[in-house]
Amino acid sequence: MLGLQKGTVRLVPHNPAWQQAFEQELRRLQLALGEYAPGIEHVGSTAVPDLEAKPVLDILLGAPTLDDFATCNLMLEELGYHFSRAPEPGWWFHVKGPEISRTHYLHLCVFDSAFWHDHIRFRDYLRSHEQVRRDYEELKRDLARDYADDRPVYTEGKSDFILSVLKNPHERNR
Repeated sequence: MLGLQKGTVRLVPHNPAWQQAFEQELRRLQLALGEYAPGIEHVGSTAVPDLEAKPVLDILLGAPTLDDFATCNLMLEELGYHFSRAPEPGWWFHVKGPEISRTHYLHLCVFDSAFWHDHIRFRDYLRSHEQVRRDYEELKRDLARDYADDRPVYTEGKSDFILSVLKNPHERNR
């Protein structure tokens, strides 16, 4: 159900079991992190019904402040997450699962930040706008076909689409 080799791209049809897998992980995270996690959301394509996705759960974890990131990191390690990198200020990226089968991507950010809201807005917009969801799926398929072994290029190839939805959602919905 879940798992993708590091650095690769493979899309599969939406699986309703992804929501159940998220709910199980949500309980584990809430129990372990408590007050250090005022917000935990299922984001990314696995959180959008009827959208093909990489079989990896994307989890958005909102910490109270940047100062809490180091504490959260220690707790996440105990749950099997490994710090991967800090792609930009205010965002730490963690992975779960061996390199041959990554199962979870966890995006640690400040709760209620712009990063937090952008991820939720994009997810919710795809959930409620079928044509935009189809356009995004088509883009993802093309990128996955052309860059199956180049994850950074695949990810970058989606950026303009995502930004256009976040900046001008009504333009995308025409």
